[in-house]
Amino acid sequence: MRAGLVVKHSTIFSMGLLSLLFGCGSASGPYHKKDGEWYFKDNRMRAAADEDVKALNGTFAKSKSAVYFMGSTVSAADAATFEALNDRYAKDSKRVYYCDTFRDGKEYFSIKHTRTVTIAGADPASFRIVDERYARDNRSMYYEGAAFAVKDLESFQILADNFAKDKTSGYYIRLPIPGSDGQTFTAITGNYSKDATHVFYSGLNLAPEPRASDVISVVLPGAQPATFTALESGYATDGSRAYYNDRMLESGASSFRVLSYDYAVSPSRVYYRGDLVKGADAATFETVPIVDDGPTAKDKNGSFNYAKRVKR
Repeated sequence: MRAGLVVKHSTIFSMGLLSLLFGCGSASGPYHKKDGEWYFKDNRMRAAADEDVKALNGTFAKSKSAVYFMGSTVSAADAATFEALNDRYAKDSKRVYYCDTFRDGKEYFSIKHTRTVTIAGADPASFRIVDERYARDNRSMYYEGAAFAVKDLESFQILADNFAKDKTSGYYIRLPIPGSDGQTFTAITGNYSKDATHVFYSGLNLAPEPRASDVISVVLPGAQPATFTALESGYATDGSRAYYNDRMLESGASSFRVLSYDYAVSPSRVYYRGDLVKGADAATFETVPIVDDGPTAKDKNGSFNYAKRVKR
């Protein structure tokens, strides 16, 4: 009898916790009723006072006739068959949705707006979540609601730091990494990955318009996969060559080290965010605690404020 009571009390506690987290009409949840009006957090909703709004998770809710994302109506959704898959993806019997938020620069990024995308061509029956940002159906992979082509859907798997692979290729976000071998491809950390013969750097494409893609992936020249190590602040080394993001800084840097404030040193050179710090003495260079916007580093000849030599 005591064990039965424990199970019963545990079930009641779990139900209470879900109500606390997701609202279900409770004033403590994100969806709640106050003074006869429905709210998502502090924002009043366009929901009738007699509407019975039920939270599905921390962002989605529905009543018998309407569906909501963070308090805004998902106008195309069928409430009867609607289900939340996670805090961003949802579906009904006919459509799949990706919902998120955005801010407008014209409003100085001060106001958060909601946005709902009906994912064209997605199959609700087979659509499922892979992780927080990735999903799939029987035809495609999806990243943050956008479909993208993969070379072998059934072998596709998510790795760390926006990397993925199938049996043919490695991927960064939604794009295959040119020249990568999916059979031996692995994520290293941050923006670096490798296969049996190459090391790759992948990241956002910050080049001026026009540009072919929002992301880039390149082979790091000369990098040795077996010994390659990603360091802090965008630096990396394979034991003899030093790199910063997609650039090789120098070869023969067997004792390359990363310091604080985005500095790095080799036996003969000092770098700040991948750029050479001119005139710095590598042998005596060290960072110092910043006091009242003072110097960040010093060597035997004086002080530096980031990349520039200063008098004090």
